[in-house]
Amino acid sequence: WIQEKDAYILKGHTAEVFQCAWNPKSSLIASCSGDTTARIWAVPSSLNASNSTGGIGGAASSNPAATAPPLILRHSKDVKDRDKDDKSSDVTTLEWSPDGKRLATGCYDGAGRVWSETGELLLTLNEHKGPLFSFKWNKDGDRLLSGSVDKTSIVWDASDGAFGGGW
Repeated sequence: WIQEKDAYILKGHTAEVFQCAWNPKSSLIASCSGDTTARIWAVPSSLNASNSTGGIGGAASSNPAATAPPLILRHSKDVKDRDKDDKSSDVTTLEWSPDGKRLATGCYDGAGRVWSETGELLLTLNEHKGPLFSFKWNKDGDRLLSGSVDKTSIVWDASDGAFGGGW
């Protein structure tokens, strides 16, 4: 068993976390959740017992690196007014680009988004007619592949979000 004192717990999401991923080029982690957000966390290189009570964006901690809040990537503007059973803005998938500079996220409403590593929204991808459950970058980072419950996969141009074809 891993002891809680030996783990770094990231607290902040208010609903189930569907997926998380390490940035391939830095110590950033991304997570996505049913709370309509994705979050980008900066994880310090050294983990110690003081991290277990808060983590980045969590409760108080004696570790100064753990006090930095995560970047919150909002996928719905009206979270407070949302019915608790409405899953349309759940963020269900995410994937870092190979260079670690962009993060693709997909929602239950079928919308995809591409963000910078600093949290700036770069592209919105709106071709799917059903929930997104998969995003994958090609090795060069110039194309993005999405998969949906609508029984389609779409190849996107990652520079401008142009629809590159679907199967």
